[in-house]
Amino acid sequence: MSSSHILDLPRIKTYAPASITEFYGAPAIASTYCEFKNPPRILYRHWQHGWVQKSRQLEPNLVAAEFISNKKALILVARKDEEEYLIREGYHAKAIGLPFCYVSSRQYSKIKNSLLVMPCHTSRFVPIEFNEKYKLFINYVLEQKSIFDFVCICMHQDDIDLGYAKIWEDFGFQVIRGAAINDENALVRIHALMSQFETILSDVMGSHLVYAASSGAKISLVQPIGREYQNSNDPFFQGERAVLRKPLADIAAIEMNPKSSPYSFLFDEPKKARQHIDWGLEQIGFRNRVSPCELRHFLGWNLPEKLLNEFNYYAKKSIYKAKSVVKSWIKVEN
Repeated sequence: MSSSHILDLPRIKTYAPASITEFYGAPAIASTYCEFKNPPRILYRHWQHGWVQKSRQLEPNLVAAEFISNKKALILVARKDEEEYLIREGYHAKAIGLPFCYVSSRQYSKIKNSLLVMPCHTSRFVPIEFNEKYKLFINYVLEQKSIFDFVCICMHQDDIDLGYAKIWEDFGFQVIRGAAINDENALVRIHALMSQFETILSDVMGSHLVYAASSGAKISLVQPIGREYQNSNDPFFQGERAVLRKPLADIAAIEMNPKSSPYSFLFDEPKKARQHIDWGLEQIGFRNRVSPCELRHFLGWNLPEKLLNEFNYYAKKSIYKAKSVVKSWIKVEN
């Protein structure tokens, strides 16, 4: 019963993020909000690039969603509970909302009786094994084609690069590119998708759920079918952080079980899915959003600090490059 529609999506505009903080077009979104013509770098700041559940407050780097080597560096987070946790741990933090909060609030028309399926996002470190068990989820989605008029699969660019899109295409699904870490319009694109589809179906907890909820989409979360949470190969969980694998796996198992999950309200059948706008806005920290003037301050974009940060950044790069050249000369001499 699936038909075709022309989606209103922004063009893909690639760039080179200098850090995790700059993923998914955060500098471009902030610069538009702050009325800069060209996106400055976000230097010596850390800004969460996605949703972090409260259950992840086991270790500061988990909450920051990246490695924090300098406790004095400002960490910008979504919610007040995250700000308070990091401050208790001795870090400098401020809740200003996720970058998604600063995406233009453009209005889109909803496609009636439409379903956007967002399967588990993978990476080259944490792949998904395609097997008979994984086909169970595909079969579940196939059943939705007889219920919804328009069904599409949305995949992260990493998943497409790893070949997962072809798996779904072979079953007759249209696959749409979602976010990419090096697309300036990534979050604008996600907002546009979430705003045009009536219902979002997923088998994993993640940022896409709060983005969808805050954008007015209905949420249908299903318990993973034939898939277990894996993090053993993720570089974040190596060395001293390896001890976090077991508790995080246990937490994921609890959260993805509708009988034990604190997010049990999300586990609706796709056709019975509901909106959770207030919850979504709370999770992305929308009420903590700051003014353009304040955002320029928190990102270090006021002119004196911006010039100083850029000078230090490029000076360090030059020193690092010079050291590399010297080391190569020494090797040649030896």
